[in-house]
Amino acid sequence: MILSIFYAFGLSGNHKYFSKPWYLDFRASNYMTNIVVPLSNVRNHKGSLKINNVDDSSLLISVIGDLSSSLADVFVS
Repeated sequence: MILSIFYAFGLSGNHKYFSKPWYLDFRASNYMTNIVVPLSNVRNHKGSLKINNVDDSSLLISVIGDLSSSLADVFVS
């Protein structure tokens, strides 16, 4: 199942950054990660939007990038 998602987004191959699977929730309003390396079109975040955690803390978004043409605007904290 996970591999079919990777193929659908053009993320197949033996790339070292995909050694751990990405779990995608297509009902999510945003996607986030803590690593910039697999992303393209990385740009600074110039807004006040933050990632809210379940414990009421929040994380600053440092940059935004694209994982693929179908999965854009991934937040990096």
